Amino acid sequence: AELTDPDREITSVLLTFKGKNIQALNFGRQINENTNLMAVNPAIEINRLYELAGSASEILYIIGIILAVLTILALFINLLQVLEDRQKEIALLRLSGADRTFTVLLLIAEVFYILLVGLSLGFLISHGFLHWASTQLGLGEKYNIQGLYFCLDELQIAGMAILGGLLASLYPAW
Repeated sequence: AELTDPDREITSVLLTFKGKNIQALNFGRQINENTNLMAVNPAIEINRLYELAGSASEILYIIGIILAVLTILALFINLLQVLEDRQKEIALLRLSGADRTFTVLLLIAEVFYILLVGLSLGFLISHGFLHWASTQLGLGEKYNIQGLYFCLDELQIAGMAILGGLLASLYPAW
């Protein structure tokens, strides 16, 4: 009764084949070539989706690297501006008897402190959000996303950030 209703139409049909012969494999291609209908094989389309998602994750990885480099450059520029603003303070330290090594180590220590605070806030915010999303949105059950899980890659990224920040602080301190 529903198939003959003129106000309704069939938009999709799912067919399964019992056999794995050549006719079953060519059925979709024959429909695509000989009719106005479109046939797809779900397994092939899922593989295409995984290929697209894989390339998308690679693009996001490259964007992340670019953002990290831009962040280090921004930190370097910010350190140069801070050094210009603090030249009088550094001159007063030097006049009061502080040697060059002390002032350089002081500037590097300040940068290290800023890096630790930034990394700590970044870890707290990102893992806090992931923990919230895994519990409140059910991502922990569906996709096994856990906010309280730390991996070795995160520590490597933190180490690279600290190293990049300290390298960026050397020129302004010098």
